[in-house]
Amino acid sequence: MISGPRSRSGVPLDEQSALPTAPGVPWWGAVLLAGGLTVLGAVLALAGDETSLGFGFRALYVIGCIAAVLAVRRRALFTAVTQPPLILFVVAVVTLYFLVSDSDSGVKRL
Repeated sequence: MISGPRSRSGVPLDEQSALPTAPGVPWWGAVLLAGGLTVLGAVLALAGDETSLGFGFRALYVIGCIAAVLAVRRRALFTAVTQPPLILFVVAVVTLYFLVSDSDSGVKRL
């Protein structure tokens, strides 16, 4: 069985991550990595006394998205590049809904 061209590291080219000697994670691993760190930042924002998404949320979101792009396989790079706006929209909307749930303004009022 032919597995495709190999680089000097022995890892097939389409399965390499940003580090050529290490195999990359599949597309769903990139989604879990970026989504998991973003959700962790959202939970930290909900646990604090903040009324908005703070620096911790933004930092974990950026770190998670960059880590996902660096860790993913080359053939799944499209998923890692297109997921950040989707993750930000879903997690931010849900988190902000819970942050302003005590007030009578916004989506809850409707």
